[in-house]
Amino acid sequence: MGQGQKISSEMQQAIIWLSQVLNIDQIAISLNLSTYSIRQVLLYFQTHGTIPNAEEQPAQDDCKGNSKT
Repeated sequence: MGQGQKISSEMQQAIIWLSQVLNIDQIAISLNLSTYSIRQVLLYFQTHGTIPNAEEQPAQDDCKGNSKT
C-alpha cells in the first residue's frame, strides 16, 4: 500500500481477525501492509474497542439503504 494511504474498513477488520491467528509480520506479508500500520490499527482497537473510521461506515450504509428505495 502506498505511503500515506488510508486503510479501508474492510482491511482493518481483516487485520483484527488475522491478529487472532497470525503475528504482525505474517499479517504484513499477507495483506501487503507495513507492520507500523498494523500496530496502529491493533492499538486503536485495543484502546477503543472498534476500528478507526468505524463511525463513517453507518453513514455509508444509510446512503446505500436510501438508494434502494
